[in-house]
Amino acid sequence: MWELPKFYISACSNSVQYVRLHPILMSILLYHYKQLTACISEVERIEAKVNSKKKQWSMIKEEVQKEQQEKEEEVSTTTNTLDRYFVKNNAINHR
Repeated sequence: MWELPKFYISACSNSVQYVRLHPILMSILLYHYKQLTACISEVERIEAKVNSKKKQWSMIKEEVQKEQQEKEEEVSTTTNTLDRYFVKNNAINHR
């Protein structure tokens, strides 16, 4: 932890009072801040990718549900048509 911020110590030494620990702590904070901002941007990129995949999957799911509903409607209309046919023919035969 103490070796990573050594690149920032000279820049941070001018920004705080001259106590030897202050520039070191400031450089550590700066280093961690840079890491956190990089992690945040990476998380946002991953979230965008995941959300787009969810959107694609939901669209595919809706299409499949519509196809299933259409098939069910075809089956129900076919059944209704056959029922009507037999009811009509049965009524004609019983006269």
